[in-house]
Amino acid sequence: GLVLLFVGGYVLAMSLDGATRGIDMALGLFIGGVAIGLVAGQLPNMILSGVGQDEASEASGLQGTAQNLGMALGTAVIGTVILSVALSSLVNQVEASPIIPDEVSDEISEVIQRPLNEADADQLDADLAALPQEQQDELKKIYATGTLRGFQGAIIVGGIVALFGALLAIRLPKKKLDSDSSVETTIEQVVRNPTLPGLQLEMDDLSSGPEH
Repeated sequence: GLVLLFVGGYVLAMSLDGATRGIDMALGLFIGGVAIGLVAGQLPNMILSGVGQDEASEASGLQGTAQNLGMALGTAVIGTVILSVALSSLVNQVEASPIIPDEVSDEISEVIQRPLNEADADQLDADLAALPQEQQDELKKIYATGTLRGFQGAIIVGGIVALFGALLAIRLPKKKLDSDSSVETTIEQVVRNPTLPGLQLEMDDLSSGPEH
């Protein structure tokens, strides 16, 4: 699943260059979605099968904590990658552009980075209004390319992290799952425990059949 997530991320990142419609990114999104399903679907079962019934509550709590911490850190890291790559790309493109005069390239670089830093793309038109039309068109193209490079960089970084996780997963202990009855008892105990995030089931309703 993690290897497939890397493949899906790579396909998605490469498809962004020429993407004009949602269908252009469908393959990468589909592969990534299947990969996430494979990983997320087996993770709780793998964790619970590796502990005894008396440790099921602690295991589920640790899983929830690790998941929430990973989501928070992942969001921060991905956001930082997007901004860093995009800003670096904007500066490099402005300096390399033959249409932008060298004497004002530094000032224009600061102007074109401002909407990205403030997350306000509509501000770009107002900031560039005083420039000649040719330079405006060039800078808008540079801005679009820079933001695209930022998203591509974030997707690739996420894919590399997934691939690294796959390498670590190879080193997991090769332990068979518990018997069906033991797993069912363990899962019932975990579901009754409120430490499992987002899971509020009534096991009594599931275990009791219809009365005759």
